[in-house]
Amino acid sequence: MKELLIIIPALNEEKTIKKIIQKTKIFGDVLVVNDGSIDETKKIAKKNGVMVISHKINLGYDQAINSGLEFFVKKKYKYVITIDADGQLPPNYIKLFKKELKLNRDIVCGVRSRVDRIGEKIFLFFSKIIWNLQDPLCGIKGYSYNYIKKFFSKKIFFNSISTELLIKGKKRKINITELKINNKIRSDESRFGSGIFTELKIVFTFFMCLVFVR
Repeated sequence: MKELLIIIPALNEEKTIKKIIQKTKIFGDVLVVNDGSIDETKKIAKKNGVMVISHKINLGYDQAINSGLEFFVKKKYKYVITIDADGQLPPNYIKLFKKELKLNRDIVCGVRSRVDRIGEKIFLFFSKIIWNLQDPLCGIKGYSYNYIKKFFSKKIFFNSISTELLIKGKKRKINITELKINNKIRSDESRFGSGIFTELKIVFTFFMCLVFVR
């Protein structure tokens, strides 16, 4: 059984993907999920010697994570860590996440030092009160094979697979560790959405988690 798979969902990240790959592949095997990019993301990823799965069209961030987790279960790695391709979450934290997972944690979740979106601030405020989770929306998370094998579903119910997996774990009182992350702020617009629609979608996701995650 291989040890660690690192999943990087990517949409039009040709400016940052090379640097992220170079900084992550020292910790484990890397899988870039190219979510319908129309720039050089796929070409750069392959050139840098990592595995690549490509969606023909843009299916969204959560479907990219979903495809990566499906690959993880199929290949039977011991652990998986997800990290974004835009460079906001420094890859050096992967070492700490891997260390925690090897201590028999089922989930390790990052807690960002800074969150700018209003929708995320609302989500995080109520998340602390209701689930005692500091940052379910953080893009860097780690999972054990046993947990994902048991609770992962190929079908995405409401486009928040990582958050759903975390809340499910919390409700079942499994072994979860939260690690503080000094994240950077993106200088350009997020490839996975911005503006009022994205803010409302984040708030809507909170209510969906509250009602449907069991």
